[in-house]
Amino acid sequence: MDARHAPGSVKTAECLHSAGPLLRKRAGWGIIGNNAGWMHPAQALCKKGGKAAMCLLHVSAGTEFQDLVRYPEISIREHSMTFITGPSGCGKSTLLRLLNATVLPTAGRIEYKGSPLGGLPVLDYRKQVLLAPQQVYLCEGNVADQFAFFYGARGEACVSRAEMVNALEICRMPLSPEDSCANLSGGERQRVFLSIYLSARPKVLLLDEPTAALDEVTAREFLGNLKAACRQRGTTVVCICHSRSLVDEFADQEIRLEARA
Repeated sequence: MDARHAPGSVKTAECLHSAGPLLRKRAGWGIIGNNAGWMHPAQALCKKGGKAAMCLLHVSAGTEFQDLVRYPEISIREHSMTFITGPSGCGKSTLLRLLNATVLPTAGRIEYKGSPLGGLPVLDYRKQVLLAPQQVYLCEGNVADQFAFFYGARGEACVSRAEMVNALEICRMPLSPEDSCANLSGGERQRVFLSIYLSARPKVLLLDEPTAALDEVTAREFLGNLKAACRQRGTTVVCICHSRSLVDEFADQEIRLEARA
């Protein structure tokens, strides 16, 4: 077995750049992490005229049964569409789960709007920071039933039919709230799930490969709609994506990770 993949081994998720860990610069954004002029990544972002929605500071994550992943200092620009890229196994999905507090760090600190996550009620936090995984669960029934189930679990009133239709249109789903979900493909189920999340108007939306099951044309239409809607609502989007053309077209910020033994 390769030592890099043995249980308990350490992988360092580093952003690719000759100067060391940093965010790949896009439209002037880039946070240098480990040099003599180091500053808190949120402060560095402010110097560029931006504001940090979330920061990771010297974060590690893993268990005795999983590789330990270490991340550089990372700052995610508020109200941006940030793409996480890198090879399989470099810690992209783990990063999203850390940001959603589904996985807790074994070291380091994660901040949300300047406050450590440890000081925030987890359930309240997860209502603001929603994670849409690749594999999703839908209950029996039609599309409207999925919305009702979600809001019932949150203890909130369900959105109107018009809001359901709007969210489905943003996600390029040609369905009505009355349509059945029984025969939907995995990609279609993921977009129905994401439609529900969009209707909740979260502060941060974390997406694990939302375009993986889409053709290029539909993927572009979906990301264009999503970016426009989230910008209007002030939602920060963090998205894992393997398509270089989509990243180049839609990313405000790109975090490129690489697995290092």
